[in-house]
Amino acid sequence: MLEDAEKPFDNSWASFGREQLTGPPFSDLGGSHCIRFRALGTDWSVRCANDRDSVWAAERFAAGAQVMLAALAREDLCLVPVKIAVTVELNRQSTSGLSESLEALPSNDGRKWVVRLKPAGVPGDSDVEELELELVTTLTMILREASLLPDDDFSAAMRRAHEKGIGHKLFVGRPFDELSAAFATDQDDQLDRTAETTWKSDDGSFGVHEELEWQRGPGPTYSQGRADELLQARYDNLAKSLRITSVMLRYSPQFQPIVRDLRQRGWLDWHLLTAVHNIVMDHRFPEAQFDRLSEETHKEMKNMAFGLESASSDPVPVARFALQELDQRRQLAMLALLNHWGLECHQMTPDIPAIEHLLTDRYGYWNDDVPHEDPFPDAGEDE
Repeated sequence: MLEDAEKPFDNSWASFGREQLTGPPFSDLGGSHCIRFRALGTDWSVRCANDRDSVWAAERFAAGAQVMLAALAREDLCLVPVKIAVTVELNRQSTSGLSESLEALPSNDGRKWVVRLKPAGVPGDSDVEELELELVTTLTMILREASLLPDDDFSAAMRRAHEKGIGHKLFVGRPFDELSAAFATDQDDQLDRTAETTWKSDDGSFGVHEELEWQRGPGPTYSQGRADELLQARYDNLAKSLRITSVMLRYSPQFQPIVRDLRQRGWLDWHLLTAVHNIVMDHRFPEAQFDRLSEETHKEMKNMAFGLESASSDPVPVARFALQELDQRRQLAMLALLNHWGLECHQMTPDIPAIEHLLTDRYGYWNDDVPHEDPFPDAGEDE
């Protein structure tokens, strides 16, 4: 059909598939099978080997994820808007724990997981409770990592969902695999599922129902009063801990154009001072590992972070305050900012852009400020 089709017809098929179906035509063929969907700010791709048992297990997982996300739509889990890539494999071991069933892969670009699911047996033989527990557990752990709520608050939200019967909603009578097997035919095994086609299932964008959009508005721990309080304390502390360094930078002809540049990009003074402070700390304690600090070193770092900067402290070369370095330090400081808001990052390798997106949209990261003395008045706003 594709060989006989003219090019415009070929393009219209791809457009029709994305807009009106679940994906491009024949996107379920190829060496691997992929299921795409979005909900509550999370963009999922669930992949598996393109054989019948693997596809059924992946579809069971994807269906469970969709049901769970819909059931949690009225809970504010403080989910970061993030891509979640899941590879589903079959686990045919008779017994296995969570560590064998779920593996988090390091990634700073979205979240990546390997989920190993037990295949459902023949109709009537599957341990439905075991499969349900496996599904609930793996999905809960994946969502927990995407959430910035503290563990107690996240667990409370999940308990409320279970009280409303989320477990009973995951399987309608029997597991997905068993229901699929009941409608399978001998011809299914004769299909060449690995045939490659023009279109891929992860091509294009995927819509989301309005009730499953990412939760916006003030975060669950946000208030304007609390924001003003945190910012005032930040300015007060930074004025003391940078009382010498900030004066040195203020009169630096190398640093002034950097300040102008960053202000034009929307940086507030507390962003700038925080980044400067972190560079200073790194310069004076270049190999500090908090879990290995002596009590004396820990005390010295605390005094330097919150006390008056001393004239005897090692001066930091102006060259250390390069634009790229400042931006990196600003981004890393967002993890500490989460703690100030009573939030927790559960990600092994934090997705900084996704965290910044949430802080910007729900915690006033690029808007909130309080009256303060300009630390770099000679830089001005413009050239």
